[in-house]
Amino acid sequence: MESKEAHTGSRRVYDPGDLKQLVGDVGTEGVRNRMRCEKCGSQQWLSVEFWIPTAQELEGLTVRRLVGTRMIRKVILRDGPAG
Repeated sequence: MESKEAHTGSRRVYDPGDLKQLVGDVGTEGVRNRMRCEKCGSQQWLSVEFWIPTAQELEGLTVRRLVGTRMIRKVILRDGPAG
């Protein structure tokens, strides 16, 4: 699966099995809604498409593979009246 960011020009290729493990069995639009550009953090210019590379394109291709996942816990506080 390939993601492109039109504004920054970044291009990444991911293993579809890894993305399925992370976001579930969804289409390319579902994957796009869960991704952001690594350079600018935006979703606005991001396009995601399923892509089967040819043998020539496979030569020298770098694929991002899932190594592991970590859950990050964020604390959200709100100010309010005492008591």
